[in-house]
Amino acid sequence: MFELLFKYPREVFAKGRLVLLGPWPTWALWLSILAVTIVLGLIIRSRLQTATPLVRRWRAGAIWLLQSALAALLLILLWQPVILITRLKPQQDIIAVLIDDSRSMTIAENGSTRLDYTNYYETLPAEGLETALWLESDRMRSLDVSAENLKNQQNVVSEEVRSAVLNQPYGLFEWLDLWQNANQNWFNAHNFYGDLKDIEAATLPDVQTFFKTYYAPNNAALAIVGDFDPAEAKKFVEKYFGALKASELPAQPDLTEPRQEKERRATKNDALAKRPAIALGYHMPERNTPEYYAMELIDQMLIEGDDSVLHQELVQKRGITGNVNGGINLLGNPWDYKGPMLFITNFIYDPATSPETIVQAIDGAIEPLRTKAVDQKTLDRAMGKLRSDLYDTVGQFNGFGLVDLLASFALFDDDPGRVNSLVPEYQKVTPALIQKTAQEYLRPENRTVLLIQPQQQASAAPAAPAKNQ
Repeated sequence: MFELLFKYPREVFAKGRLVLLGPWPTWALWLSILAVTIVLGLIIRSRLQTATPLVRRWRAGAIWLLQSALAALLLILLWQPVILITRLKPQQDIIAVLIDDSRSMTIAENGSTRLDYTNYYETLPAEGLETALWLESDRMRSLDVSAENLKNQQNVVSEEVRSAVLNQPYGLFEWLDLWQNANQNWFNAHNFYGDLKDIEAATLPDVQTFFKTYYAPNNAALAIVGDFDPAEAKKFVEKYFGALKASELPAQPDLTEPRQEKERRATKNDALAKRPAIALGYHMPERNTPEYYAMELIDQMLIEGDDSVLHQELVQKRGITGNVNGGINLLGNPWDYKGPMLFITNFIYDPATSPETIVQAIDGAIEPLRTKAVDQKTLDRAMGKLRSDLYDTVGQFNGFGLVDLLASFALFDDDPGRVNSLVPEYQKVTPALIQKTAQEYLRPENRTVLLIQPQQQASAAPAAPAKNQ
């Protein structure tokens, strides 16, 4: 599918990773000009090892929450103007999205923080490659932040938390409250969007230390895609990144979740919601296992598209809801994450329908996958849909999807070429493996059910956190 033309030796990049892909004739057809897309993916390995004593575990949690807030603040301190969304999560804590088209030579530039990494990218003419590499190396080399602009950006982030979560009906319940109730490991179960008190707790020394530790070449992957000269690009990378020193990264904590043996249920009262909503989350198989690939095909069968089983059952047949949402990794795609993950379905539904009726309908739609092997026609249709989604992801945003996956696979697997092996892995999935995967991972005992209960009031206030039942 794609030709990996060059993989840069990590020693030159201070034990970081570089991927070059180009020239590629088809790329010119996608863009009206010769473009180079650059992604600098920074995995923020700020988790702390969890100790046995309760006190140390509490202290580790407090420090993690503070570091989570710092990742968002650093992102926006490096970019202005900014449109920002923030969140807290165990591996990568905060999501930030910005768009800045102020520089005339740049077609587009952006940055975001996902579950497991932060990225910065530019799409620009080939003659701007050296300038872009200089910019990214300068971003990694230094950060000049004052008390004034830190306070300004704390206010920006806090306002985004209010506008995106606290003052919105449902408040992103399907990936905030659901995650907190579905997971047992604290690193996976805290409020990963961000609490206002944690954002305000950041100090200048905190920001400086965080930046020095995690924004370093040995914590990064650099990918360049487009019509350019690889030899020239290599020289540019040596020139601007070669002198950057590696940082001392702290050890990673254990993020694994115990096997769930009992269904969990939680209810959240929402003063802003007009109709009830429900989300179900099932723990996913470990990434890159045969069951992982099978689960993605199951996602296509159950949720994706109007031909999916749940859409046909809940929308077309029963009229319980007008739309079934969900999937794998709602904050990205099924391929750009590394740690624990949930397979989620969520939707707003008719108040006249009881939650138990909905859960029974979902169980009824899932059960055939668990009790008998799917026919080859069903599997082939799911495979076709999945390949379409993969190719759409690769081509999105003028090719950003490709460079994002290259950088992600370099960062997580030290193998950007994995982008070429995804489809062959899916083709190995058999009807028997689909059934085996469904039996283990679509067990009722492996899921968490979260209900949103409307609570209309004359004066709406931010909803309280969901409580376990």
